[in-house]
Amino acid sequence: MIKGKVESGIRKAYFGGLVLTKLNYKHRTKAYVYDVNSHYPNAMLEEIPVGNPVLSISNDLNSYFGFVLFTQYAKIIPPKNLDFYFIPLRDENGKIITPNYSFKGIYFSELLKESIHYGYKINVMWGYKFNRGKDVFKNYVDEMYNGRLKAKLDKNNSLQIIYKLLLSLEHSLYGRLGMKDIENRLKILSKEDANNLWLKKNKKKILYFIVNYMIK
Repeated sequence: MIKGKVESGIRKAYFGGLVLTKLNYKHRTKAYVYDVNSHYPNAMLEEIPVGNPVLSISNDLNSYFGFVLFTQYAKIIPPKNLDFYFIPLRDENGKIITPNYSFKGIYFSELLKESIHYGYKINVMWGYKFNRGKDVFKNYVDEMYNGRLKAKLDKNNSLQIIYKLLLSLEHSLYGRLGMKDIENRLKILSKEDANNLWLKKNKKKILYFIVNYMIK
């Protein structure tokens, strides 16, 4: 469980899935559309960062792995005339863009390593190193995926949807690990104290006991 500044730093590397499109093919009369089968569950079969983060000032990108590299502060210099610039950045308004100019940020090491093949230059400043976790979700993903395939063959649409939700990154498994650490507290308060809390906190009234309130 990562807390504090380390957690908030790593969270800056979370951008979700990006879809990049190119719209200047006006001369085309035919287009092909491709879909990836269970893309997120397939990604969950790759090595993932595990263990406790270790702060490192190494400038060698290849020495990093994990949310660390994922959470690496680096200066990134994109190549010129690339069809698709794919390393994301949040601008001052919070909008996600993919710049064609130099910028800094915190990113997953493996994204930065892959970008080098496309001409990006990465100047590492520092980062957090993690251990490599192998087959962390393999048994789960295999069982859920095979169950989903069987449900499809049996034409059991309801069960197929349940398996899909259980596999889904954003709904149930790996995505839960990326949720913000928000602590919920329950308090039983007098009406006066409850009203004071009502003005200061993000709250929800759960129950009213004649005299007192239970506030979440």
